[in-house]
Amino acid sequence: MLNFILDVEIFFNVAKCTERILSASIFIPERRVLEMSLVTVNPEEIVFPNVLNQEAVFILKVSNVSSSPVAFKVKTTAPKNYLVKPSAGAIPGNGSIDIKITLNKQTTDPSANNDRFLVQAVKAPNGKELSKEEWSAIDKSSIQELRLHVVFTNQPSSAGAPSSVGPSPAAVPLDKSASADQVRAKYDELVSYSKRLEGELESTKSQLKKKSSSSVAVGGSGFSTLQLIIAMILAVIVARVATIMGY
Repeated sequence: MLNFILDVEIFFNVAKCTERILSASIFIPERRVLEMSLVTVNPEEIVFPNVLNQEAVFILKVSNVSSSPVAFKVKTTAPKNYLVKPSAGAIPGNGSIDIKITLNKQTTDPSANNDRFLVQAVKAPNGKELSKEEWSAIDKSSIQELRLHVVFTNQPSSAGAPSSVGPSPAAVPLDKSASADQVRAKYDELVSYSKRLEGELESTKSQLKKKSSSSVAVGGSGFSTLQLIIAMILAVIVARVATIMGY
């Protein structure tokens, strides 16, 4: 019985020591990421049209807000889906650069992906782009980072926004919409013109009814004056419709 109690006590002591060892071994200090103070990124969200089998372009503007040169690098979680130019380089003091991000043709719904971009910046004393080896040698705590999410939308980007969607499928619906607006405008103009003619026709009928000779035939042809006026008005309407519709 005594041996059993000793075995149990030894077991609990070993368990406690093991727990302390494991706790010490898995402790990883959290990496401190510096906020962006060297550059600004505009916008801080990457927006693409949600389309298939067509490329789309987004412009990301990175500006150096310091007076010294800054090296930058752009990474993505989906390098096969995007083409970034330039993906790295140097920006002179108070300068800026436009980064062209091209979404490659997608065969599946791109909005199902949780794609992200990472912009990194660090001081560049020599004012030149840093090599891969130089980036690796830099103390990670001195690198400033900004993470950007990719958003896919069915709505085209608004004109004048900092971001821009270049020659892309988003422009196709815009052209179709513009054509529909033009047809609608012509239709409204035609309806308005027709109503005006109807009013003039009713006025003419009223005037003719007041005349005692409204049913007198012209030239023995059997047509009344009222019928001839109506025929003339219809001819004007047909000519106006042809003009409006571009015939």
